[in-house]
Amino acid sequence: MERIKQVEDIISLGEKKDHVEYLHNASWPAFYQLSTMREGLFNWYEFNRDASCLYISNGYGAMVDLLCRSINKVVVAEEEITRAEYIRKRGERYKNLIVLDEHISDLKKRKTTYDYVIVEQCVQTREQMRALLYEVLPLLSERGRLLFCCENRLGMKYLCGVPDSLSDEPFVGIRESDHKDRLTRNNVIEILKDTKEILGWKLYYPAPDEKLPQAIYTDEYLPMKSIRDRVIPYYVDRKTLIALEDEISDALIENGVYSVFANSFLVECSKNGQVSQTIFAALSTDRGEEHGFATVIDQDGSVRKKALYTAGKESLELIYNNAKELQKHGIACVEQTINCERNEIQMPYMKNPTLINYLKVQFQNNTDKVEAVFDALYEKIQQSSEQVPFEVCNLKGDGISKEEFGIVLKKAYIDMIPYNCFYVDGQILFYDQEFVKENCPAKYVLFRALRYTYIYIPEAESRIPLQYFKDRYQLNNLWNIFEREEAAFVEDNRNYNTLEAFYKWASVDGREIDKHIKFLQNNNMERVTKKFDGTYGIERKRYTIELYKRDYRLNAIKKTQLELLKEVIRICEENDISYCAFYGTLLGTVRHKGYVPWDDDMDIAMPREDYDKFMEVAPHCLPGFYFLQTPESDPECFYGGYAKLRDNRTTGIEERNRGHNCNQGIWIDIFPLDEVLLDEAQRKIQYKKITHYQRLLMKQSYPERRILCELSKEEEGCYGKMAQIFSRKEICEALHDTLVNFGGEVSTKIAVLTRYWGNQERIEYDALDFEFLIKAKFEDTEICIPCGYENILRLDYGINYMVYPKKEERIPHHKALFDAQKSYVDYLAENGYNV
Repeated sequence: MERIKQVEDIISLGEKKDHVEYLHNASWPAFYQLSTMREGLFNWYEFNRDASCLYISNGYGAMVDLLCRSINKVVVAEEEITRAEYIRKRGERYKNLIVLDEHISDLKKRKTTYDYVIVEQCVQTREQMRALLYEVLPLLSERGRLLFCCENRLGMKYLCGVPDSLSDEPFVGIRESDHKDRLTRNNVIEILKDTKEILGWKLYYPAPDEKLPQAIYTDEYLPMKSIRDRVIPYYVDRKTLIALEDEISDALIENGVYSVFANSFLVECSKNGQVSQTIFAALSTDRGEEHGFATVIDQDGSVRKKALYTAGKESLELIYNNAKELQKHGIACVEQTINCERNEIQMPYMKNPTLINYLKVQFQNNTDKVEAVFDALYEKIQQSSEQVPFEVCNLKGDGISKEEFGIVLKKAYIDMIPYNCFYVDGQILFYDQEFVKENCPAKYVLFRALRYTYIYIPEAESRIPLQYFKDRYQLNNLWNIFEREEAAFVEDNRNYNTLEAFYKWASVDGREIDKHIKFLQNNNMERVTKKFDGTYGIERKRYTIELYKRDYRLNAIKKTQLELLKEVIRICEENDISYCAFYGTLLGTVRHKGYVPWDDDMDIAMPREDYDKFMEVAPHCLPGFYFLQTPESDPECFYGGYAKLRDNRTTGIEERNRGHNCNQGIWIDIFPLDEVLLDEAQRKIQYKKITHYQRLLMKQSYPERRILCELSKEEEGCYGKMAQIFSRKEICEALHDTLVNFGGEVSTKIAVLTRYWGNQERIEYDALDFEFLIKAKFEDTEICIPCGYENILRLDYGINYMVYPKKEERIPHHKALFDAQKSYVDYLAENGYNV
């Protein structure tokens, strides 16, 4: 049944006129069969236009468009009739396409040979590879090329915990004892050498793999430092991940074994000894037809940047013309020529390091040179175009002066960043200057240079904090304005709408990996599967973006919380109290300009001094139907040391509070932000004491429940007994003193210490990220967010926080019963405490 459903999804999506536009929320099988990202396996390859090609299909014609655009005669052999019929329909506009629903053995009877034979199905074992060569080589002409892919059982994704493709279990395929017939690089080479018909062969290493390639490496051109700047790994099945390819690939490259651990191999072989002269290709198939390019390096040292589609010709000419304009302004660029007939720009191969790789070394060895490089880069940016008056600037912000914005450029070449230039004898040499923003501050380009440098070089922060450069170039007040502009640009340039599904698979939270490792350390892989496939614990309703707007129950909860928020904002503004959106509310503000669509939660944070002031004044300012709930004010619930503002007229009964005599209206959370101690030993003692008192409060509040799940039953039982010894007031006072009056020198970090973290590490934030607040849209109102919201969200949700989670993870936050129309008092009277 599952396979039938997958086929139906593929066919129904593929039949849409612009099916690529409908892949934003596609399943993996549909995305794999229909996405143009698949073309990255061959769209860089220099096919002979006058040749013939046999494509041995194992799907729905993912390469048919590319091959028909590139070769005069294309024959597709697809044995399954349904798929063959679909491919015919998919390629009906091509007159050079023939689709046969035949097996290879039937083709051999025709005794026709082809200049190219391409096999879609990825080979997994030695036996399969030998059988493929035996079956297919007779179909190859004497001057032809055979192209097929092999899976590497030692692929780095399998080392990271991706389930094995044959067994669907993690780590099985990398064991020689279990899979002696599975392929490694040496096995592939050995079989090619042993096949007498093959006189020439070459291995390519598609990254991250052969399914959705973004770069093609060879033994003549392997990555020198890192592939993070051009390759985005993705994980469709991540429930057993214990590491990410980004985390191990740098080490594999440094040790010279990248090719051994490549996820897959693309094999090219011939009967006459001839193979392609290409040694490397960088691909941007994710950027749509107008901006899709392949940058190809050939054996002779020439570099070609070719448009992948006819629509890219205009962008190609723009790159060429931009370089000429920059040179007129005294900016050094790589020399290049344009060939309009071939839709490509040609340039020499540069052996010098890119500026980003030069900076990577200098951050480790000589930070003074880093400062000098950015000074020089900023000087070049300001020199790159005529200046225009500030009044025509397209980027402005309330309360930010003309002086802070600085020079405004008539044309800002926003690719003047370390990714797009070489460092040659102390000089910066630019290339690939595609994108231009008119009437734009020069500091926006500098912002991009800094931003992407610190993303590419994570260790840079420990050598020169990014804040140093923000201060040096007066970027503090501009940073958030530029971030919003950049988010909009990246979303458009990266086709986030079209490729939403891909970016979901590419987004992995490091905390998820940490959880998997802890489960493994407990020898309990079964819990990993249960925890992350959605079947563990209480089942909760799942929401999609399309459905949440019609969920009146969820919207009623949000409406109540929004009124609570407005009351908090009113009190804060009237009493000069600082507050800001936090956790999911901050994420929603930045990503959705309101609620995260499927969330039922709202979080506010305040510096400790402001939090204490709010606790003092709010009870006297609140309407009578609101209740400020704290550990002290409501003894039968609550435990951590923070506050909830509740609406008495509604019902919001959390799972743990069933049967408890406490206020159970719909709520929002208010957290204090406390300073973090500088001394690590003191800090550990403080955290241990905080957790101890929180556990006592929890067991005093919920003696009947198994609530301290990170402890053994015996340990939790001890806390239950201790909780009976002390009064609620004693524990609350001890917790408050530990939070606020512990003593000791404080660091430049702050944290939410009042949440119950159990045995987890507390997340610590830079206090400078809260140095000042800015207003941002939230639903129909405005809310304050911290100036360093980007750093905060990265710590909480990972670097790809702007990417939507996968569909099954879009679930409400709380296990609770909600009714926005009925008071919890009435609800409990009607249903009893133990509903």
